[in-house]
Parts: sequence; structure tokens; C-alpha cells
Amino acid sequence: MYPMELLQNGNLEQQDKAAEKVLQTLLQSRHEGCAFASMVIGSLPFPPLPVLVLRGEDGEYGTASSFDLLQQAILVQQTGCRPPGDLIKNKREILDRLTRDMTTHYERALSGEGNASICTNLWVEKAYEIYCNSFRNYIVTNYATCTQDVRFHDIDTVDADSILVQQGTSHWKAGRLLSEARSPSPQSADLLISGDSLLFRESPPSASACFTSYKQMLRSYAVDLATLPV
Repeated sequence: MYPMELLQNGNLEQQDKAAEKVLQTLLQSRHEGCAFASMVIGSLPFPPLPVLVLRGEDGEYGTASSFDLLQQAILVQQTGCRPPGDLIKNKREILDRLTRDMTTHYERALSGEGNASICTNLWVEKAYEIYCNSFRNYIVTNYATCTQDVRFHDIDTVDADSILVQQGTSHWKAGRLLSEARSPSPQSADLLISGDSLLFRESPPSASACFTSYKQMLRSYAVDLATLPV
């Protein structure tokens, strides 16, 4: 007997049991969906990015994590809202391009061809731009978004105690644990940005990371992506 039939028959006890069963099913589906979304996000190379959002009836500007935005996009897609095209191919191409762009950015700095070495804020800001452009392309192309106007706050607006740094620390550490082939090096060490320079603190790949700034965290993401073992 379906909930509507129970309602028509006026059996309140059976109605309550049916409603409870439907609620449990919905909560279980939601939980499974969130778990799947977390698994997908955990496998991606993007750091959490500060997405520009409008909040409340007054439309005031605020900040949301790109991780939270992507999680909601994945949950919506599970309801059947899918853009046209080969999504697997699209995702692979965007992620491959991200890796190539970051590797080029890294290698140019090491060779002296770029305007900044990897030990400068300027290099980190360019890496941030690469991540933002790639994530925007990734979510707009592969998910049924209602707009292509995905904007990000300036990198300097993210405080060290931001939820983005907390999310990124957990995400980055999990990624390092999966990269057992990686060997410790000054380029992939735990780093601290001080002014326009970086102070290196050597640490093994699986060591705990305590990022003291968003830029420090983002640089670790960028260097790790650019130095992935072939």
C-alpha cells in the first residue's frame, strides 16, 4: 500500500510508519550521495577555492568553498540532470590540460624562463589562476549548472583560519598518502611563505601538514601536481 493510499484510508498508524520508511530511504540516499561526492572530490587535484556567491535577499557578496559547490553539483547530477556530451572524455581532457599547464608553469620557473621563481608569491598567484580557470571549465562543462559565471575571490582574501585551509589540509594529506611513489624534496616539502620568499621545512611525504596560510597550501598543491611521477 502506497503512502497516498494510506492517507486516503485514514490509517494514521500505517501512515506514520510509511512516512518514517520514506524518510529513512531519503536520508540513506542522501548519505550515500554525499559519500560518493566526497570520494569524487577526494580523487581530484583541485584545492578548495573561494567561490564568489550572493547571500540572502539583499544579495550580499559572500564566499563558498568550491568543494561544497562541487558536492552539490554531483548530488544534482545523480537526480538525472546531466549536460550533453561525453562527460568522461570531457573530464579527462580538462584534468590533463590542468596537469600540463601546471607542469609548464613549474618548469618555466625552474629554468628561469618565467617572471618568477617558485619561491615567490607571484608564482603562487599564477598557479591559483590556473586552478581557478580549470575548475570553472570543469564544473561548467560537466555539470548541469544554470550559469557559466563562476567567479572567485582574490587569493589574498582567504585567511589562514578559513574553512578552505581546513578542507585543503585534509584533502592534501589524503592525496599524499595515496602517492607512495613520491620522494621527499624541497619542492614538495612543507612550506611557509614569508613576504615574497618561501622558507622550506623538509618533511616526509606522509607527514602531517600544518599550513599557516592559504598561499602555502596552494603552492604545495601546485608543486605536487607539477611533479607527479610519470
